[in-house]
Amino acid sequence: MRNNNVGIWILSALFCSGVLWFVGCNHGGDAGAASEAAPPTPSVGVVNLDSVAHDLGWSDKLKANQEAYQSQLKNEVEAAKAHYRAEFEAQQKAFAPHEGDKLTPSQTEVLRQMYGALQQALSATENQANQAFQDYHLESIKRYRDALTPLARQVAEQRKMTVALAQSDMMLFVDPTVDLSNAVVDSARTHPPILTDVPMKSIQVQDIKVNPSATLPTTVPTTKP
Repeated sequence: MRNNNVGIWILSALFCSGVLWFVGCNHGGDAGAASEAAPPTPSVGVVNLDSVAHDLGWSDKLKANQEAYQSQLKNEVEAAKAHYRAEFEAQQKAFAPHEGDKLTPSQTEVLRQMYGALQQALSATENQANQAFQDYHLESIKRYRDALTPLARQVAEQRKMTVALAQSDMMLFVDPTVDLSNAVVDSARTHPPILTDVPMKSIQVQDIKVNPSATLPTTVPTTKP
């Protein structure tokens, strides 16, 4: 794969995003009493999704899946290279099937254009592999977060929180008394959320077509003394 630029991304980069869960409070009382009562003091809870994923073993699973998909894509790109090489060599042999056969100028031009087209196709294949890996990573993170969101909301409601935040690098300090991460982990272990695997899609290899009108005559007879 070109420059080995399909890499394993840091899990916390997308887990620790500023996702908000807004949780309503149950104030109770009749309408008249509620209108006279002072508004409740807002309470905020924080969930470290990266820590939750680590404690549940999800981050290790995601890393293993990413490495497996990276290996799959690398093998598919290498297979595409072999396919294009074989396609080019087959055309060369069709133009010059016997040792000593010489190519016509038109055949040489066809091979030159074919080689350029194959290089472009290979570059497109590598880009396709990179995009497939990126899409896989983003969808995996989304499914992890979607699975944890209801649990975090439920824990926040049980703790009578007004707002629950996903911890991010922008938060310089979080008081342990408002950290809901361990409670979310306990809830996930008691009631495991449904987490479906993301399909590891294969890349599509393009076929390169050669202009048939440029293939004749196929050879130029070798001049013998």
